[in-house]
Amino acid sequence: MRAGDIVVHEVHQARSAPVLTDIETIVAGRLAESGLGDRLPAGASIAITAGSRGIANIAAILRILVDFVRKCGGQPFIVPAMGTHGGGTAEGQQALLAATGVTEQTLGAPIRSCMATMCLGRTPAGTTVRIDRLAHEADGIVVVNRVKPHTDFGGTIESGLLKMLAVGLGKAEGAMLVHSWGTAGLCDIVPQTARAILDTGKILLGLAIVENSWAETALVEAVQPEDFERRDRELLVTAKEWAPKLPFEEAEVLLVRRMGKDISGTGMDAKVIGRTVCLGEGPPPSPRMHVVGVLELTSGTRGNAVGIGMADLTTQRLVDAINIDATRKNTMTARSVPGARIPLALPTDEALLDAMLELLPVPNQRAPRIAIIEDTLHLRRLHASEPLADELRGRGDAAVSDTPQQLPFDADGRLAEL
Repeated sequence: MRAGDIVVHEVHQARSAPVLTDIETIVAGRLAESGLGDRLPAGASIAITAGSRGIANIAAILRILVDFVRKCGGQPFIVPAMGTHGGGTAEGQQALLAATGVTEQTLGAPIRSCMATMCLGRTPAGTTVRIDRLAHEADGIVVVNRVKPHTDFGGTIESGLLKMLAVGLGKAEGAMLVHSWGTAGLCDIVPQTARAILDTGKILLGLAIVENSWAETALVEAVQPEDFERRDRELLVTAKEWAPKLPFEEAEVLLVRRMGKDISGTGMDAKVIGRTVCLGEGPPPSPRMHVVGVLELTSGTRGNAVGIGMADLTTQRLVDAINIDATRKNTMTARSVPGARIPLALPTDEALLDAMLELLPVPNQRAPRIAIIEDTLHLRRLHASEPLADELRGRGDAAVSDTPQQLPFDADGRLAEL
């Protein structure tokens, strides 16, 4: 079989949870109920965190929060809270925010981006606690983040409000300190660091967001500072139940159209594709992919190709788009050297698929189970070859089209939209 012979069927997965349709009313209501307005002195400067991930409706949510703070007499401003992302520079981090629609124009508030931090002391483990200097100098901080499974490890607290405090607001210095402990740092040092920041009294409120499997906003909750740790744990259980995932446990070929930091911290979510980028961490038990290929980087990742090492094959255009400095900075911070190893690059998408098929054992080449996805965050829709489509038919959580489609390649061997 060659790439041009592959026939696929469109597959639609069901939502894991209903979408929130009136974001403005819901977020404004959560803020009104939180009591935040009663705790804002007139003229108080309030730092609001904004991360680098592609969170649904993030610009709208931040704008509603900005409007609320200003209406209550505060002076809001945005601080990028993303560790070393954006090449570890103030300009790069502001550019990452702009890629998610977060700008001074869309929010009506200044964005104050710097990499300078303040030292707040040490954790019980002896790690220095760092916090964004501009945020610390404000009269108060409101933390906004999505609660979701972490790509590199499993625990009771993974990505959420505490991580935004410890790693996001820690900027490059704080992120490197936490990650220097490996996965133990993420499991243990993140909560210790976050507690030290919470003890300053600077944190006024958290907005926790949980998305469904279609990458839609499904839950927004205002969380009091004393409840950050408890709600991070509880909401993570919900987030894991609702998280995007592939509708199968095994396939011979998985083709990912795009990867990037705006999709996942590891470019491609390791738990979605069944791979890992961490030294000493084995791969997740499922799903099992024999060969993984990826076609290109998102524009929003700005050349950061962390996670490319999880792929077996890629394209030359992806390799040409890599910003080595940004990738190196993020890789060294996260201690995930395997994730930055560049796989064999093929000249075209068609050549990439041909090579993926050649890597299969002979018995699997005759009728391979092939899946093509946009990325590891947006899994509402995917495409499956006939053998895989047959396995998915009749399931209540996936609808398979009866109309087959041959993979369309243009004259340059690039895979067209399906």
